[in-house]
Amino acid sequence: MIDAAIKLHNSQVSNAVIDAKHELIRDFQDQMARTKGNLKLLTGTAVTDVTYLAKVDGNIELVGLFQDEEPPTVDDEIKKLRAREVEYGRGYKRFDSALAALKTKLVVPSLKKNILDEININEPMELSTARIGILDLLECGKS
Repeated sequence: MIDAAIKLHNSQVSNAVIDAKHELIRDFQDQMARTKGNLKLLTGTAVTDVTYLAKVDGNIELVGLFQDEEPPTVDDEIKKLRAREVEYGRGYKRFDSALAALKTKLVVPSLKKNILDEININEPMELSTARIGILDLLECGKS
């Protein structure tokens, strides 16, 4: 009778460990997908958007210069360029925010040595992981 209870308990613990591993794998895959999206934004989308915006603005301005009868003054051109800085700044802000999000996702925790000595299978997993230095960033409000 006791052997059956021990086997049942061991199988329940094994199933719980397997479920926890699968959940950790899913969470890691989700986090990697978000990180991949941020990397794509940093390396392509944000840079491309700013470049295209600059090209379009330059082309529109060139067409406008051909339509005007008077050439623009240097002061007028400086004012136009200063006004455009705001538009280009938005692209840089997107880049900076994506980079900051990426830095928060790429955190590798450092673990204590001999962590197996400190894990007790008879206590909740949250207590064991917190004691050895693994923190859930979502629970800490740092995601």
